[in-house]
Amino acid sequence: LRALLTLPSWLENGIGKGVYLSAYLVAIVTGNIAHTFSSLGYLSASSLSIGASGGILGLYGLMLASLMKMGNALAASSVLKQMIWLIGFGFLVPNVSNAGHIGGFIGGWLVGYLFGPGYMNAFSRDKGTGRYYVDRVDEDFRLVMGPGIL
Repeated sequence: LRALLTLPSWLENGIGKGVYLSAYLVAIVTGNIAHTFSSLGYLSASSLSIGASGGILGLYGLMLASLMKMGNALAASSVLKQMIWLIGFGFLVPNVSNAGHIGGFIGGWLVGYLFGPGYMNAFSRDKGTGRYYVDRVDEDFRLVMGPGIL
């Protein structure tokens, strides 16, 4: 759960608590569904799983969807690299459900892509000062997300 503390504050504050919580809960469900489907041939007590790691990775999927919608390819590639590293690490450590992690990531990405905010007309920029206005989100959110796709 320490990973929740490493997520940037703009993710919850800028996107909204409703989408943030929805992505987390949907990702938990999709992560557990993915784990169940990956172990269908091995139905036993040891194949049952529940956990928050799929939900946490769903928040990373939400972040990726937001960055992709903003056109911030550099930050989006960083999120993908973290995901690849985590999956690789999951193969080295026993009893880690990579299917649950991937399912949660995809679930969070879908919520972000379908229900996340649209950035096309969400703000304006003063050409003289270079400062943003009408945009009522945290300043660190805008620094990470960039000026958007025009």
